[in-house]
Amino acid sequence: MKTGRNDPCPCGSGNKYKKCCLEKEETNLRGENLLIYKCWISQPKGSKIAVISRIKHNGNYEMASMLVDEWKMGLKDGFGKYDFTQDQLDEYISRADFQETTLDECKKLIKRGILIAKNLGFRLPKEYEQCKEIIGNIDDTPINGSLYKCYACGKNDLSEKIISRIKEVTLNDVREGICGTEDESMIYFTCDNCKKRKTVAHRDEYENETLEEDDLWEDEAFTETISVKDMNDKIRTITMDHDTEMNFNCSVCNTKISAHNKEWHAGMCDTCFDRK
Repeated sequence: MKTGRNDPCPCGSGNKYKKCCLEKEETNLRGENLLIYKCWISQPKGSKIAVISRIKHNGNYEMASMLVDEWKMGLKDGFGKYDFTQDQLDEYISRADFQETTLDECKKLIKRGILIAKNLGFRLPKEYEQCKEIIGNIDDTPINGSLYKCYACGKNDLSEKIISRIKEVTLNDVREGICGTEDESMIYFTCDNCKKRKTVAHRDEYENETLEEDDLWEDEAFTETISVKDMNDKIRTITMDHDTEMNFNCSVCNTKISAHNKEWHAGMCDTCFDRK
């Protein structure tokens, strides 16, 4: 017969089961010992949130939420709780544009964030240590290729030269104390495949120093330092066709151009941009 929560504890202590051995059993039944409920990853490019939830025997949940800046700083922050109600979990997920995914995908994102942070010499957030049991073991999670990936497709590798450039910009922003502010340098680099598809076609200066023509362009990659607001506009138009939202004029020949060309072709039509 199953012992009820208010029954005398079978151990003979004289206390109720819920105040004695049940508490010990519940303490041991946590983290990877619990079944996965659902996992999510937020959708905007750049800083993504990986959420892992596990269902408890009492119907509540454990939840770990990790913030990963996959373009610059790696694992930045986190949040976790070992007793979430269904309403609390639903309310948390409603705060951002989350898409349901697998535990493996969440672990890959978190592990890449850890590798980036460690490579830059950053200390991992204490919240990660507090939530490791919920996240589970990531030692066997495969992470291949370059430390950072192409901004446009998020999958293809970047050259070591570009990786070094990203590190340089990131560490400078950290030294200047501008990470997380409007003054933070928003940078992006793309692989040669994405450049050929013209999903990204613009470069600018960083710290008033023009990137050498033979340095980064030969790797079919681009970088720009812009504000957070402008980056949000760019994210919206990155995959748009060149004939969508023809509401702007070329800065050179004054012909009509698309929203994509305005954001990604330095405000020029395809002809003027290719000539430039």
